[in-house]
Amino acid sequence: MKLMPIGLIAAGAAVAVSAGVAVPALTSAQSTGAARKITVNLKVQSVVMDDVAPKSKRGPAGGVSLGDRLITRQSMFDPASRKRVGTLYTDCTGVGPTKRFPAVTLLCRVSYTFANGQIVAAGSFKLDDADAEVPIVGGTGAYAGASGSFKSAQPATGFDSTDVITITG
Repeated sequence: MKLMPIGLIAAGAAVAVSAGVAVPALTSAQSTGAARKITVNLKVQSVVMDDVAPKSKRGPAGGVSLGDRLITRQSMFDPASRKRVGTLYTDCTGVGPTKRFPAVTLLCRVSYTFANGQIVAAGSFKLDDADAEVPIVGGTGAYAGASGSFKSAQPATGFDSTDVITITG
């Protein structure tokens, strides 16, 4: 794998598809059906792209093909306090036909890592689909047994992207 230039950082930020004080743990009310929304603003820290065969002649600018891999690490910030609350890790693989960013279909594994636990999501989506939701498949610590979904929202000023996590169980 090789590190890609800054231009790929914006694409990495979109994948996301980015300490527990500002992010409350699940309560018994939340586990009985009341949806809980957690919004995090994200700043990309690193992006790695592995362009597998057939390799693009122009790198990521030439498109993402089946099997290409995009891995990101992003700092997560609380929207109200703007303080860092954790790290978002993404590991995505191209699963659709060769397309340029952002018209790419990806299969992603995502971990929102907070001081009091993790929220884990996995699923496929088109990067340019503003309504795409990725299912939450579980969690640890304060988020053990979490279910629900996350989706991207309009990025807050000064951030690469914003995710809204909806925990329904």
